[in-house]
Amino acid sequence: MSYSPLTHNSPSSTNKGFYFSRASFSKEIIEIPKQYLILDSLLKSPKLLGGREGRASSVFSESPYSYIKRFRIDDLASFAVLGLDVKITPEGEVKIIEVNGLHTGMSGFVHAGVEFEGTPTLDELWSYIKNSLEERNSCDEALRAHIHGLGKEPIEYIAWQLERNGITPSRLEGTGQLRGYDAQKRNNGFMSIDSLISSQADTTDIHPDWDIEYGHFAETLKRIERILRDKNETDELFEECRSVKPRTYRYSERGLTALIREERPKFLVIKPYDGSRGEGVTIIPADAAQEERPDFNGAMVIEGFVPSKPIFSPQDDQFHDGCMRYVVFVEESKKGGIEMFHFGGYWRLCPNPLTDSLDMDAMRANLAQGAIPQKASAADLRCVQDAVDKNIPQVYRRLVERAEFRDFFRRMKAVS
Repeated sequence: MSYSPLTHNSPSSTNKGFYFSRASFSKEIIEIPKQYLILDSLLKSPKLLGGREGRASSVFSESPYSYIKRFRIDDLASFAVLGLDVKITPEGEVKIIEVNGLHTGMSGFVHAGVEFEGTPTLDELWSYIKNSLEERNSCDEALRAHIHGLGKEPIEYIAWQLERNGITPSRLEGTGQLRGYDAQKRNNGFMSIDSLISSQADTTDIHPDWDIEYGHFAETLKRIERILRDKNETDELFEECRSVKPRTYRYSERGLTALIREERPKFLVIKPYDGSRGEGVTIIPADAAQEERPDFNGAMVIEGFVPSKPIFSPQDDQFHDGCMRYVVFVEESKKGGIEMFHFGGYWRLCPNPLTDSLDMDAMRANLAQGAIPQKASAADLRCVQDAVDKNIPQVYRRLVERAEFRDFFRRMKAVS
């Protein structure tokens, strides 16, 4: 099953008789009658639920296997957030330019006026209102709700493990018990933002079954994020579906020659292999003389510039090149199946209108560099969604295989 702002088939509208999470778009999979879960919560001591002085919350000091409720994450092998930067060419082809991970920015959804069209519950509606003050619109909140719907306690544990490895667990806030309790204790009840980020509960208070059951999710996510930060490694994931992703080359004489020979682009884009926010980007004509090109650098990559179809902007009544930010949540089941949940997209139009000459601000579409956020048409979203459904499952399998292989390689190396 998958849902999107286009199909209006949010799982939150089905199987009302079962309970999982107050902010979940996936309630129907937890097939435990609501009255039993309410009874279970009433029987638990409030003191026990609140945690013990100097210890992690009892939620984590007890084994997850002691719970009568089953989390939806228990049926999964992995999951990831993918923020795709996508172009639709003048010929109508979908081309994926870059892939982002957990920290995918969604503020542009607000400025473009895009709203998630699923029907929220009362609690979800309140959450939307509260989070609108933080400039997170309903698309961002729907993504958070879906992630929490996997199981708030497991997500909290995974987020804590990511923080311990120096990764900010965007949208994986969880219950807040494991990451916040210890910080509160150390600061005499005052919880600053810095202390929340740096807090680490005493691992001796956490039942080892949490790591056995959910530790691998954090390890896989950590490695997925590292792969996606490297544009060379990310590009290799598309080797079997190259038609949707133009090749990325290392910025060397060999890479430059191969790019010009194979793709014959009009312009070349040179950028850091681990860059973001459109920073450090240089665009030059493909026939630029050697002295007009940046020096070859192993920390840079080179790609052919992919023009988009002309996109009209009511802001200046002119046509612009544009790159769509499209967000999808991918789940891999323990049986190997891939499901994708679409959270929509919006156009980021280059600040300057289309031109035949070289103009960086007419060719770089990034919000941090002044791009214009604009709502995408239903037809454009459908076109991108179809391409994502066709290609991303295969890409995601390669991504997870590579992440898990790295883990295996490191273990073997440690043994030897």
